[in-house]
Amino acid sequence: MKAHKFILLLIGGILLYFIVTEKWIGNDGERWKFIVESDGRGYYAYLPAIFIYQDLKFDFVKRNEAVIYGEGLADHLILMNGERGNKYFIGEAVMLAPFFLLAWLISWLTDFSLSGYNQIFFGSVSIAALFYLLVALSFIRKFLIQFKIREIWIQTIIILLVFGSNVFHYTVYEPSVSHIYSFAAISGFIYFIKKFQIEKYPRHLLLSAISLGLIVLIRPVNGVIILAIPFLIGSYNEFKVFINDLFQRKKLLTISTFSFLIIVSIQLFINYLIYGKILYWPYSGEGFDFLHPHFIDTLFSYRKGLFIYTPLILISIIFIFLYIKKSFFSATFFILFFLILNYILSSWSSWFYGGSYSLRAFMEFYPLLIIPLATGINEIRKTHKLIFLSFLFTVILCHSIIQTYQYEHNIIHFESMDKEKYWKVFLKTNSKYKYVSYPIVSDTLNETNFKLEKKHFNDFEGFVNWGAGITITSDDYYSGHNSSKIYIPNCFSPTFSIQYYELLREKISGVKIQLLTKSPKASNEGTLVVSFENDSNKIYKYISYPLSKEIEKSINWETVQYSIKLPLMKENDIMKIYVWNNSQNPIYIDDFLIELFSSK
Repeated sequence: MKAHKFILLLIGGILLYFIVTEKWIGNDGERWKFIVESDGRGYYAYLPAIFIYQDLKFDFVKRNEAVIYGEGLADHLILMNGERGNKYFIGEAVMLAPFFLLAWLISWLTDFSLSGYNQIFFGSVSIAALFYLLVALSFIRKFLIQFKIREIWIQTIIILLVFGSNVFHYTVYEPSVSHIYSFAAISGFIYFIKKFQIEKYPRHLLLSAISLGLIVLIRPVNGVIILAIPFLIGSYNEFKVFINDLFQRKKLLTISTFSFLIIVSIQLFINYLIYGKILYWPYSGEGFDFLHPHFIDTLFSYRKGLFIYTPLILISIIFIFLYIKKSFFSATFFILFFLILNYILSSWSSWFYGGSYSLRAFMEFYPLLIIPLATGINEIRKTHKLIFLSFLFTVILCHSIIQTYQYEHNIIHFESMDKEKYWKVFLKTNSKYKYVSYPIVSDTLNETNFKLEKKHFNDFEGFVNWGAGITITSDDYYSGHNSSKIYIPNCFSPTFSIQYYELLREKISGVKIQLLTKSPKASNEGTLVVSFENDSNKIYKYISYPLSKEIEKSINWETVQYSIKLPLMKENDIMKIYVWNNSQNPIYIDDFLIELFSSK
Protein backbone atom coordinates (compact mmCIF):
# COMPACT_ATOMS: atom_id res chain seq x y z
CA MET A 1 0.00 0.00 0.00
CA LYS A 2 1.28 3.46 -0.91
CA ALA A 3 2.28 5.72 1.97
CA HIS A 4 -0.35 8.40 1.31
CA LYS A 5 -3.17 5.84 1.28
CA PHE A 6 -1.89 4.32 4.51
CA ILE A 7 -1.77 7.75 6.18
CA LEU A 8 -5.33 8.53 5.09
CA LEU A 9 -6.56 5.16 6.36
CA LEU A 10 -4.71 5.67 9.63
CA ILE A 11 -6.14 9.16 10.11
CA GLY A 12 -9.62 7.93 9.18
CA GLY A 13 -9.32 5.02 11.62
CA ILE A 14 -8.13 7.18 14.51
CA LEU A 15 -10.86 9.75 13.98
CA LEU A 16 -13.54 7.09 13.57
CA TYR A 17 -12.47 5.57 16.89
CA PHE A 18 -12.95 8.91 18.64
CA ILE A 19 -16.22 9.53 16.83
CA VAL A 20 -17.63 6.21 18.00
CA THR A 21 -16.32 6.33 21.57
CA GLU A 22 -16.73 10.06 22.23
CA LYS A 23 -19.81 11.06 20.24
CA TRP A 24 -21.81 7.96 19.34
CA ILE A 25 -21.48 6.22 22.69
CA GLY A 26 -19.82 8.42 25.28
CA ASN A 27 -19.94 7.63 28.98
CA ASP A 28 -23.70 7.28 29.15
CA GLY A 29 -24.66 6.22 25.63
CA GLU A 30 -26.45 9.55 25.14
CA ARG A 31 -23.67 11.58 23.54
CA TRP A 32 -25.14 11.10 20.07
CA LYS A 33 -27.72 13.73 21.01
CA PHE A 34 -24.97 16.35 20.90
CA ILE A 35 -23.56 15.49 17.48
CA VAL A 36 -25.91 18.11 16.06
CA GLU A 37 -25.73 21.10 18.39
CA SER A 38 -25.23 24.84 18.56
CA ASP A 39 -25.13 26.40 15.06
CA GLY A 40 -25.29 22.88 13.63
CA ARG A 41 -28.95 22.64 14.63
CA GLY A 42 -29.70 25.44 12.20
CA TYR A 43 -27.64 24.02 9.35
CA TYR A 44 -29.16 20.58 9.86
CA ALA A 45 -32.79 21.77 10.12
CA TYR A 46 -33.00 22.36 6.37
CA LEU A 47 -32.75 18.62 5.70
CA PRO A 48 -35.81 17.35 7.59
CA ALA A 49 -37.61 20.56 6.56
CA ILE A 50 -37.18 19.75 2.86
CA PHE A 51 -37.09 15.94 2.69
CA ILE A 52 -39.48 14.93 5.48
CA TYR A 53 -41.81 17.74 6.54
CA GLN A 54 -41.87 20.12 3.55
CA ASP A 55 -42.02 22.84 6.18
CA LEU A 56 -39.72 25.83 5.78
CA LYS A 57 -41.43 27.53 8.70
CA PHE A 58 -39.66 24.90 10.81
CA ASP A 59 -42.66 24.16 13.02
CA PHE A 60 -41.46 20.56 13.36
CA VAL A 61 -38.15 21.56 14.96
CA LYS A 62 -39.42 22.53 18.39
CA ARG A 63 -41.31 19.31 19.02
CA ASN A 64 -38.51 17.08 17.70
CA GLU A 65 -35.73 18.87 19.53
CA ALA A 66 -37.80 18.84 22.73
CA VAL A 67 -37.57 15.04 22.72
CA ILE A 68 -33.77 15.26 22.61
CA TYR A 69 -32.78 18.47 24.34
CA GLY A 70 -35.83 19.24 26.46
CA GLU A 71 -38.41 21.96 26.01
CA GLY A 72 -37.46 25.38 24.74
CA LEU A 73 -37.24 27.20 21.44
CA ALA A 74 -34.30 26.34 19.21
CA ASP A 75 -31.88 29.24 18.78
CA HIS A 76 -32.20 29.24 15.02
CA LEU A 77 -36.01 29.42 14.96
CA ILE A 78 -36.32 32.99 16.15
CA LEU A 79 -34.22 35.66 14.49
CA MET A 80 -33.00 38.68 16.43
CA ASN A 81 -35.78 40.81 14.94
CA GLY A 82 -38.36 38.38 16.32
CA GLU A 83 -39.21 36.88 12.92
CA ARG A 84 -39.38 33.13 12.37
CA GLY A 85 -36.73 31.71 10.08
CA ASN A 86 -33.34 30.07 9.85
CA LYS A 87 -30.42 32.46 9.90
CA TYR A 88 -27.89 29.86 8.75
CA PHE A 89 -27.01 29.38 5.10
CA ILE A 90 -28.00 26.20 3.30
CA GLY A 91 -24.63 25.14 1.85
CA GLU A 92 -23.75 22.66 4.57
CA ALA A 93 -27.17 21.02 4.24
CA VAL A 94 -26.53 20.56 0.50
CA MET A 95 -23.31 18.69 1.29
CA LEU A 96 -25.01 16.66 4.03
CA ALA A 97 -27.98 15.68 1.84
CA PRO A 98 -26.62 12.34 0.51
CA PHE A 99 -25.76 11.21 4.02
CA PHE A 100 -29.14 12.35 5.36
CA LEU A 101 -30.99 10.39 2.66
CA LEU A 102 -28.89 7.29 3.38
CA ALA A 103 -29.72 7.67 7.09
CA TRP A 104 -33.41 7.90 6.15
CA LEU A 105 -33.14 4.64 4.18
CA ILE A 106 -31.32 2.84 7.02
CA SER A 107 -33.85 4.14 9.56
CA TRP A 108 -36.70 2.88 7.37
CA LEU A 109 -35.11 -0.56 6.92
CA THR A 110 -34.42 -0.91 10.67
CA ASP A 111 -37.75 0.46 11.91
CA PHE A 112 -36.20 3.52 13.53
CA SER A 113 -38.11 6.76 13.72
CA LEU A 114 -38.23 8.65 10.43
CA SER A 115 -38.47 12.01 12.19
CA GLY A 116 -34.94 13.02 11.19
CA TYR A 117 -33.96 13.12 14.85
CA ASN A 118 -32.50 9.78 15.93
CA GLN A 119 -29.09 8.13 16.39
CA ILE A 120 -28.80 7.17 12.72
CA PHE A 121 -29.61 10.60 11.32
CA PHE A 122 -27.28 12.35 13.74
CA GLY A 123 -24.59 9.71 13.28
CA SER A 124 -24.66 10.35 9.54
CA VAL A 125 -23.45 13.91 10.24
CA SER A 126 -20.32 12.51 11.90
CA ILE A 127 -19.69 10.23 8.94
CA ALA A 128 -20.19 13.15 6.55
CA ALA A 129 -17.64 15.29 8.42
CA LEU A 130 -15.08 12.48 8.36
CA PHE A 131 -15.76 11.83 4.65
CA TYR A 132 -15.28 15.48 3.69
CA LEU A 133 -12.12 15.72 5.78
CA LEU A 134 -10.60 12.77 3.91
CA VAL A 135 -11.69 14.27 0.58
CA ALA A 136 -10.06 17.56 1.60
CA LEU A 137 -6.83 15.82 2.57
CA SER A 138 -6.77 14.08 -0.82
CA PHE A 139 -7.14 17.45 -2.56
CA ILE A 140 -4.43 18.96 -0.35
CA ARG A 141 -2.04 16.19 -1.29
CA LYS A 142 -2.79 16.63 -4.99
CA PHE A 143 -2.28 20.38 -5.07
CA LEU A 144 0.90 20.14 -2.96
CA ILE A 145 2.21 17.75 -5.60
CA GLN A 146 1.49 20.51 -8.15
CA PHE A 147 3.71 22.77 -6.02
CA LYS A 148 6.39 20.06 -6.36
CA ILE A 149 6.43 19.18 -2.65
CA ARG A 150 8.08 15.86 -1.76
CA GLU A 151 5.77 13.10 -0.53
CA ILE A 152 7.35 12.88 2.93
CA TRP A 153 6.61 16.56 3.56
CA ILE A 154 3.12 16.28 2.12
CA GLN A 155 2.27 13.56 4.61
CA THR A 156 3.88 15.59 7.40
CA ILE A 157 1.72 18.59 6.49
CA ILE A 158 -1.43 16.43 6.40
CA ILE A 159 -0.71 14.99 9.86
CA LEU A 160 0.00 18.47 11.23
CA LEU A 161 -3.22 19.85 9.76
CA VAL A 162 -5.36 17.16 11.38
CA PHE A 163 -3.67 16.74 14.75
CA GLY A 164 -1.76 20.02 15.08
CA SER A 165 -4.78 22.31 14.68
CA ASN A 166 -8.50 22.45 15.51
CA VAL A 167 -9.37 20.34 12.44
CA PHE A 168 -9.50 17.25 14.67
CA HIS A 169 -11.90 18.98 17.05
CA TYR A 170 -14.31 20.16 14.36
CA THR A 171 -14.34 16.76 12.67
CA VAL A 172 -14.90 14.66 15.80
CA TYR A 173 -16.57 16.86 18.41
CA GLU A 174 -18.46 19.49 16.40
CA PRO A 175 -19.15 17.90 13.02
CA SER A 176 -22.42 19.76 12.52
CA VAL A 177 -20.93 23.25 12.25
CA SER A 178 -19.83 24.46 8.84
CA HIS A 179 -16.05 24.62 9.05
CA ILE A 180 -15.03 21.14 7.91
CA TYR A 181 -17.33 21.44 4.88
CA SER A 182 -15.84 24.81 3.93
CA PHE A 183 -12.40 23.29 4.52
CA ALA A 184 -13.20 20.61 1.92
CA ALA A 185 -14.72 23.05 -0.60
CA ILE A 186 -11.75 25.41 -0.40
CA SER A 187 -9.32 22.49 -0.78
CA GLY A 188 -11.16 21.49 -3.95
CA PHE A 189 -11.14 25.05 -5.28
CA ILE A 190 -7.37 25.41 -4.79
CA TYR A 191 -6.70 22.06 -6.48
CA PHE A 192 -8.91 22.68 -9.51
CA ILE A 193 -7.66 26.23 -10.10
CA LYS A 194 -4.04 25.07 -10.00
CA LYS A 195 -4.88 22.07 -12.16
CA PHE A 196 -6.55 24.29 -14.76
CA GLN A 197 -3.53 26.57 -14.84
CA ILE A 198 -1.19 23.65 -15.51
CA GLU A 199 -3.25 21.41 -17.82
CA LYS A 200 -5.87 23.82 -19.27
CA TYR A 201 -8.60 21.17 -19.22
CA PRO A 202 -12.09 22.80 -19.30
CA ARG A 203 -13.49 20.45 -16.65
CA HIS A 204 -11.03 21.78 -14.09
CA LEU A 205 -12.26 25.36 -14.47
CA LEU A 206 -15.85 24.14 -14.31
CA LEU A 207 -15.11 22.16 -11.13
CA SER A 208 -13.35 25.17 -9.59
CA ALA A 209 -16.48 27.25 -10.27
CA ILE A 210 -18.66 24.58 -8.65
CA SER A 211 -16.31 24.49 -5.65
CA LEU A 212 -16.48 28.28 -5.37
CA GLY A 213 -20.27 28.11 -5.52
CA LEU A 214 -20.30 25.67 -2.60
CA ILE A 215 -17.85 27.86 -0.69
CA VAL A 216 -20.17 30.87 -1.00
CA LEU A 217 -23.29 28.77 -0.36
CA ILE A 218 -21.84 27.50 2.94
CA ARG A 219 -20.49 30.84 4.19
CA PRO A 220 -20.66 33.78 1.75
CA VAL A 221 -17.73 35.59 3.38
CA ASN A 222 -15.46 32.69 2.41
CA GLY A 223 -15.79 33.78 -1.20
CA VAL A 224 -12.80 35.99 -0.37
CA ILE A 225 -10.71 32.94 -1.34
CA ILE A 226 -10.91 34.16 -4.95
CA LEU A 227 -8.40 36.88 -3.98
CA ALA A 228 -5.81 34.16 -3.36
CA ILE A 229 -5.68 33.16 -7.06
CA PRO A 230 -2.63 35.37 -7.88
CA PHE A 231 -0.70 33.65 -5.09
CA LEU A 232 -1.71 30.21 -6.39
CA ILE A 233 -0.71 31.03 -9.98
CA GLY A 234 2.85 31.85 -8.94
CA SER A 235 4.23 34.86 -10.85
CA TYR A 236 3.16 38.02 -12.66
CA ASN A 237 3.82 36.57 -16.12
CA GLU A 238 2.01 33.33 -15.32
CA PHE A 239 -0.92 35.29 -13.93
CA LYS A 240 -1.16 37.36 -17.15
CA VAL A 241 -1.17 34.15 -19.19
CA PHE A 242 -3.85 32.68 -16.89
CA ILE A 243 -6.14 35.73 -17.23
CA ASN A 244 -5.66 35.94 -21.01
CA ASP A 245 -6.36 32.25 -21.42
CA LEU A 246 -9.45 32.57 -19.24
CA PHE A 247 -11.00 35.38 -21.26
CA GLN A 248 -10.11 33.81 -24.57
CA ARG A 249 -12.29 30.83 -23.63
CA LYS A 250 -15.47 32.86 -23.38
CA LYS A 251 -17.81 29.91 -23.77
CA LEU A 252 -16.05 27.98 -20.99
CA LEU A 253 -15.96 31.08 -18.77
CA THR A 254 -19.68 31.67 -19.36
CA ILE A 255 -20.60 28.06 -18.52
CA SER A 256 -18.43 28.11 -15.40
CA THR A 257 -19.89 31.43 -14.25
CA PHE A 258 -23.40 30.15 -14.89
CA SER A 259 -22.65 26.98 -12.87
CA PHE A 260 -21.41 29.13 -9.98
CA LEU A 261 -24.54 31.29 -10.09
CA ILE A 262 -26.86 28.26 -10.19
CA ILE A 263 -25.34 26.92 -6.97
CA VAL A 264 -25.42 30.29 -5.21
CA SER A 265 -29.04 30.82 -6.33
CA ILE A 266 -30.11 27.89 -4.13
CA GLN A 267 -29.86 30.25 -1.16
CA LEU A 268 -31.79 32.95 -3.00
CA PHE A 269 -34.56 30.47 -3.78
CA ILE A 270 -34.69 29.31 -0.15
CA ASN A 271 -34.82 32.94 1.01
CA TYR A 272 -37.84 33.52 -1.21
CA LEU A 273 -39.63 30.43 0.11
CA ILE A 274 -38.98 31.38 3.75
CA TYR A 275 -39.16 35.17 3.75
CA GLY A 276 -40.80 36.04 0.44
CA LYS A 277 -37.62 37.91 -0.57
CA ILE A 278 -34.72 36.83 -2.75
CA LEU A 279 -32.21 39.02 -0.94
CA TYR A 280 -32.54 38.77 2.83
CA TRP A 281 -30.04 39.25 5.65
CA PRO A 282 -31.14 36.98 8.53
CA TYR A 283 -28.39 38.11 10.93
CA SER A 284 -30.37 41.09 12.19
CA GLY A 285 -28.42 42.73 15.02
CA GLU A 286 -25.21 41.03 13.88
CA GLY A 287 -22.84 41.90 11.10
CA PHE A 288 -19.55 43.51 10.15
CA ASP A 289 -18.18 46.65 11.72
CA PHE A 290 -15.42 47.51 9.29
CA LEU A 291 -14.54 50.69 11.16
CA HIS A 292 -13.59 48.81 14.32
CA PRO A 293 -11.83 45.54 13.41
CA HIS A 294 -10.18 43.45 16.14
CA PHE A 295 -7.18 42.95 13.89
CA ILE A 296 -4.69 42.01 16.60
CA ASP A 297 -7.14 40.17 18.88
CA THR A 298 -8.04 37.59 16.22
CA LEU A 299 -4.38 36.65 15.95
CA PHE A 300 -2.82 37.15 19.39
CA SER A 301 -5.60 37.36 21.98
CA TYR A 302 -5.57 34.78 24.76
CA ARG A 303 -9.31 34.67 24.34
CA LYS A 304 -9.25 33.01 20.91
CA GLY A 305 -6.16 34.20 19.05
CA LEU A 306 -5.30 32.07 16.02
CA PHE A 307 -1.55 32.19 16.64
CA ILE A 308 -1.96 31.40 20.36
CA TYR A 309 -4.16 28.33 19.92
CA THR A 310 -2.96 27.20 16.47
CA PRO A 311 0.73 28.21 16.25
CA LEU A 312 1.11 25.96 13.19
CA ILE A 313 -0.40 28.75 11.09
CA LEU A 314 1.94 31.36 12.59
CA ILE A 315 4.94 29.24 11.61
CA SER A 316 3.57 28.81 8.09
CA ILE A 317 3.08 32.56 7.68
CA ILE A 318 6.65 33.19 8.88
CA PHE A 319 7.79 30.90 6.06
CA ILE A 320 6.21 33.24 3.48
CA PHE A 321 9.22 35.51 3.92
CA LEU A 322 11.40 32.70 2.57
CA TYR A 323 8.91 32.43 -0.29
CA ILE A 324 9.77 35.99 -1.35
CA LYS A 325 13.06 34.78 -2.86
CA LYS A 326 11.14 32.30 -4.99
CA SER A 327 8.39 34.68 -6.14
CA PHE A 328 8.01 38.22 -4.86
CA PHE A 329 4.70 38.52 -6.74
CA SER A 330 3.22 35.38 -5.18
CA ALA A 331 4.47 36.17 -1.66
CA THR A 332 3.11 39.72 -1.87
CA PHE A 333 -0.34 38.51 -2.85
CA PHE A 334 -0.30 35.89 -0.06
CA ILE A 335 0.46 38.58 2.54
CA LEU A 336 -2.16 40.86 1.00
CA PHE A 337 -4.74 38.08 1.02
CA PHE A 338 -4.05 37.23 4.67
CA LEU A 339 -4.33 40.89 5.72
CA ILE A 340 -7.66 41.27 3.88
CA LEU A 341 -8.94 37.98 5.29
CA ASN A 342 -8.03 38.96 8.84
CA TYR A 343 -9.53 42.41 8.38
CA ILE A 344 -12.85 40.92 7.25
CA LEU A 345 -13.01 38.18 9.88
CA SER A 346 -11.94 40.52 12.70
CA SER A 347 -14.68 42.98 11.75
CA TRP A 348 -17.48 40.57 12.61
CA SER A 349 -19.58 41.83 15.53
CA SER A 350 -18.53 38.80 17.60
CA TRP A 351 -14.88 38.74 16.52
CA PHE A 352 -14.11 35.70 18.72
CA TYR A 353 -16.97 33.73 17.08
CA GLY A 354 -18.71 32.60 20.25
CA GLY A 355 -18.01 29.34 22.03
CA SER A 356 -15.30 27.67 20.00
CA TYR A 357 -11.80 26.23 19.98
CA SER A 358 -9.22 28.61 18.50
CA LEU A 359 -10.33 31.26 15.99
CA ARG A 360 -12.56 28.84 14.08
CA ALA A 361 -13.38 31.19 11.18
CA PHE A 362 -9.82 30.74 9.86
CA MET A 363 -9.99 26.95 9.76
CA GLU A 364 -11.43 26.62 6.25
CA PHE A 365 -8.47 28.60 4.90
CA TYR A 366 -5.80 26.30 6.37
CA PRO A 367 -5.32 24.45 3.03
CA LEU A 368 -4.13 27.76 1.55
CA LEU A 369 -2.34 29.12 4.63
CA ILE A 370 -0.25 25.96 5.00
CA ILE A 371 1.32 26.23 1.52
CA PRO A 372 4.25 28.52 2.58
CA LEU A 373 5.26 26.01 5.25
CA ALA A 374 5.08 23.12 2.78
CA THR A 375 7.20 24.89 0.16
CA GLY A 376 9.65 26.14 2.79
CA ILE A 377 10.41 22.81 4.43
CA ASN A 378 10.64 21.21 0.99
CA GLU A 379 13.82 23.21 0.37
CA ILE A 380 15.55 22.18 3.59
CA ARG A 381 18.36 19.65 3.26
CA LYS A 382 20.73 20.29 6.19
CA THR A 383 20.54 17.71 8.97
CA HIS A 384 20.54 20.12 11.92
CA LYS A 385 17.63 22.07 10.40
CA LEU A 386 15.69 18.86 9.81
CA ILE A 387 16.26 17.83 13.42
CA PHE A 388 15.04 21.21 14.63
CA LEU A 389 11.95 20.96 12.40
CA SER A 390 11.18 17.49 13.74
CA PHE A 391 11.38 18.83 17.28
CA LEU A 392 9.24 21.86 16.41
CA PHE A 393 6.54 19.75 14.75
CA THR A 394 6.49 17.38 17.72
CA VAL A 395 5.96 20.33 20.06
CA ILE A 396 3.13 21.64 17.86
CA LEU A 397 1.41 18.25 17.82
CA CYS A 398 1.72 17.82 21.60
CA HIS A 399 0.53 21.38 22.23
CA SER A 400 -2.52 20.96 20.02
CA ILE A 401 -3.46 17.51 21.31
CA ILE A 402 -3.23 18.67 24.93
CA GLN A 403 -5.23 21.83 24.21
CA THR A 404 -7.91 19.81 22.44
CA TYR A 405 -8.11 17.58 25.51
CA GLN A 406 -8.30 20.65 27.76
CA TYR A 407 -11.09 22.16 25.70
CA GLU A 408 -13.13 18.95 25.71
CA HIS A 409 -12.64 18.48 29.47
CA ASN A 410 -13.58 22.04 30.50
CA ILE A 411 -10.07 23.10 31.44
CA ILE A 412 -9.96 25.72 28.69
CA HIS A 413 -13.10 27.84 28.76
CA PHE A 414 -15.08 27.83 25.52
CA GLU A 415 -15.35 31.63 25.33
CA SER A 416 -13.77 33.74 28.07
CA MET A 417 -10.09 32.83 28.34
CA ASP A 418 -7.55 35.51 29.22
CA LYS A 419 -3.79 35.65 29.83
CA GLU A 420 -4.03 34.73 33.52
CA LYS A 421 -6.32 31.77 32.93
CA TYR A 422 -4.33 30.55 29.93
CA TRP A 423 -1.03 30.29 31.80
CA LYS A 424 -2.68 28.99 34.94
CA VAL A 425 -3.85 25.87 33.05
CA PHE A 426 -1.13 25.78 30.38
CA LEU A 427 -0.61 22.12 29.37
CA LYS A 428 -2.40 20.97 32.53
CA THR A 429 -4.55 17.85 32.18
CA ASN A 430 -5.18 16.90 35.80
CA SER A 431 -8.86 16.84 36.73
CA LYS A 432 -8.26 19.39 39.48
CA TYR A 433 -7.86 22.03 36.75
CA LYS A 434 -11.34 21.33 35.44
CA TYR A 435 -13.41 24.54 35.47
CA VAL A 436 -10.44 26.54 36.79
CA SER A 437 -10.69 28.86 33.78
CA TYR A 438 -14.48 29.06 34.03
CA PRO A 439 -16.02 32.22 35.45
CA ILE A 440 -18.03 31.64 38.59
CA VAL A 441 -21.38 32.62 37.16
CA SER A 442 -24.84 31.13 37.22
CA ASP A 443 -28.24 31.66 35.74
CA THR A 444 -28.76 34.59 38.08
CA LEU A 445 -32.26 35.25 39.30
CA ASN A 446 -33.36 38.84 39.32
CA GLU A 447 -35.00 38.69 42.72
CA THR A 448 -37.14 41.73 41.97
CA ASN A 449 -39.03 39.49 39.54
CA PHE A 450 -39.25 36.54 41.95
CA LYS A 451 -40.92 35.93 45.30
CA LEU A 452 -39.25 33.83 48.00
CA GLU A 453 -41.58 30.96 48.92
CA LYS A 454 -39.53 28.55 51.07
CA LYS A 455 -36.14 28.06 52.68
CA HIS A 456 -34.38 24.78 53.46
CA PHE A 457 -31.37 25.13 55.75
CA ASN A 458 -28.89 22.56 56.98
CA ASP A 459 -26.13 23.50 59.42
CA PHE A 460 -25.48 19.81 60.22
CA GLU A 461 -26.25 20.40 63.90
CA GLY A 462 -29.74 19.01 64.27
CA PHE A 463 -32.03 16.42 62.73
CA VAL A 464 -32.23 18.01 59.27
CA ASN A 465 -29.13 16.42 57.80
CA TRP A 466 -30.32 15.30 54.31
CA GLY A 467 -28.64 11.94 54.75
CA ALA A 468 -25.37 13.41 55.98
CA GLY A 469 -24.46 10.20 57.80
CA ILE A 470 -20.76 9.55 58.17
CA THR A 471 -19.77 12.84 56.51
CA ILE A 472 -20.66 14.75 59.69
CA THR A 473 -17.49 15.89 61.48
CA SER A 474 -16.40 18.23 64.23
CA ASP A 475 -12.86 18.53 62.78
CA ASP A 476 -13.72 21.93 61.39
CA TYR A 477 -16.88 24.03 61.09
CA TYR A 478 -18.15 27.49 60.28
CA SER A 479 -21.00 27.68 62.77
CA GLY A 480 -22.12 25.46 65.62
CA HIS A 481 -19.87 22.45 66.14
CA ASN A 482 -20.30 20.33 62.99
CA SER A 483 -19.84 20.42 59.23
CA SER A 484 -19.84 17.90 56.38
CA LYS A 485 -16.44 16.51 55.36
CA ILE A 486 -16.30 15.21 51.78
CA TYR A 487 -13.51 13.19 50.17
CA ILE A 488 -12.79 9.68 48.88
CA PRO A 489 -14.43 7.29 49.71
CA ASN A 490 -17.27 9.59 50.93
CA CYS A 491 -17.45 11.67 47.73
CA PHE A 492 -21.03 12.90 48.07
CA SER A 493 -22.26 15.51 50.48
CA PRO A 494 -25.67 15.42 52.13
CA THR A 495 -28.24 15.77 49.34
CA PHE A 496 -31.24 18.05 49.22
CA SER A 497 -33.97 16.23 47.30
CA ILE A 498 -37.45 17.35 46.30
CA GLN A 499 -40.09 16.04 43.90
CA TYR A 500 -41.45 18.26 41.19
CA TYR A 501 -45.05 18.03 42.36
CA GLU A 502 -43.95 19.76 45.58
CA LEU A 503 -42.33 22.54 43.56
CA LEU A 504 -45.38 22.73 41.33
CA ARG A 505 -47.65 23.19 44.31
CA GLU A 506 -45.81 26.38 45.25
CA LYS A 507 -45.27 27.38 41.60
CA ILE A 508 -41.52 27.30 42.12
CA SER A 509 -39.53 28.41 39.06
CA GLY A 510 -36.14 29.34 40.49
CA VAL A 511 -33.67 28.06 43.06
CA LYS A 512 -30.91 29.90 44.88
CA ILE A 513 -28.14 27.92 46.59
CA GLN A 514 -25.69 29.18 49.17
CA LEU A 515 -23.11 27.35 51.26
CA LEU A 516 -19.80 27.82 53.04
CA THR A 517 -16.80 25.79 51.90
CA LYS A 518 -13.20 25.30 52.96
CA SER A 519 -10.32 23.25 51.53
CA PRO A 520 -7.37 23.51 53.92
CA LYS A 521 -5.08 20.79 52.50
CA ALA A 522 -5.23 21.32 48.73
CA SER A 523 -7.03 23.16 45.98
CA ASN A 524 -10.81 22.98 46.15
CA GLU A 525 -11.85 20.34 43.64
CA GLY A 526 -15.43 20.21 44.84
CA THR A 527 -18.33 20.64 42.45
CA LEU A 528 -21.83 21.80 43.26
CA VAL A 529 -24.29 19.61 41.39
CA VAL A 530 -27.95 20.14 40.53
CA SER A 531 -29.42 17.08 38.83
CA PHE A 532 -32.87 16.30 37.53
CA GLU A 533 -34.01 12.68 37.50
CA ASN A 534 -37.12 10.97 36.15
CA ASP A 535 -39.15 8.42 38.07
CA SER A 536 -36.74 5.68 36.89
CA ASN A 537 -33.85 7.47 38.65
CA LYS A 538 -32.28 8.34 35.29
CA ILE A 539 -30.61 11.75 35.14
CA TYR A 540 -31.84 13.75 32.14
CA LYS A 541 -30.29 17.12 33.04
CA TYR A 542 -27.13 17.74 35.00
CA ILE A 543 -25.78 21.16 35.98
CA SER A 544 -22.44 21.49 37.74
CA TYR A 545 -20.44 24.43 39.03
CA PRO A 546 -16.96 24.44 40.56
CA LEU A 547 -16.90 25.50 44.20
CA SER A 548 -13.83 27.58 43.42
CA LYS A 549 -12.08 28.77 40.30
CA GLU A 550 -8.79 29.03 42.19
CA ILE A 551 -6.36 26.12 42.32
CA GLU A 552 -4.75 27.16 45.60
CA LYS A 553 -5.83 25.69 48.90
CA SER A 554 -8.07 27.77 51.14
CA ILE A 555 -7.57 28.03 54.90
CA ASN A 556 -10.60 30.29 55.28
CA TRP A 557 -14.28 29.62 54.82
CA GLU A 558 -15.59 30.94 51.52
CA THR A 559 -19.16 31.71 50.54
CA VAL A 560 -20.47 30.05 47.37
CA GLN A 561 -23.69 31.23 45.73
CA TYR A 562 -25.50 29.96 42.65
CA SER A 563 -28.96 30.28 41.24
CA ILE A 564 -30.81 28.49 38.45
CA LYS A 565 -34.11 28.63 36.67
CA LEU A 566 -35.94 25.33 36.69
CA PRO A 567 -36.32 23.41 33.43
CA LEU A 568 -39.64 21.88 32.45
CA MET A 569 -40.16 18.77 34.60
CA LYS A 570 -42.73 16.03 35.03
CA GLU A 571 -44.75 15.50 38.20
CA ASN A 572 -42.72 12.56 39.56
CA ASP A 573 -39.32 13.96 38.58
CA ILE A 574 -36.85 14.73 41.35
CA MET A 575 -34.40 17.61 41.75
CA LYS A 576 -31.27 16.85 43.78
CA ILE A 577 -28.66 19.33 45.01
CA TYR A 578 -25.36 18.20 46.52
CA VAL A 579 -21.59 18.67 46.50
CA TRP A 580 -19.23 16.11 44.96
CA ASN A 581 -15.49 15.77 45.62
CA ASN A 582 -13.68 12.90 43.89
CA SER A 583 -10.39 13.58 45.65
CA GLN A 584 -8.45 12.33 48.64
CA ASN A 585 -8.05 15.92 49.82
CA PRO A 586 -11.05 16.75 52.03
CA ILE A 587 -13.28 19.77 51.64
CA TYR A 588 -15.70 20.98 54.29
CA ILE A 589 -19.12 22.47 53.72
CA ASP A 590 -21.41 24.14 56.24
CA ASP A 591 -24.61 26.18 56.43
CA PHE A 592 -26.14 24.72 53.27
CA LEU A 593 -29.09 26.96 52.29
CA ILE A 594 -31.66 26.27 49.55
CA GLU A 595 -34.15 29.03 48.69
CA LEU A 596 -37.14 28.38 46.42
CA PHE A 597 -38.66 31.23 44.40
CA SER A 598 -41.81 31.70 42.36
CA SER A 599 -42.25 34.25 39.56
CA LYS A 600 -44.10 37.37 40.59
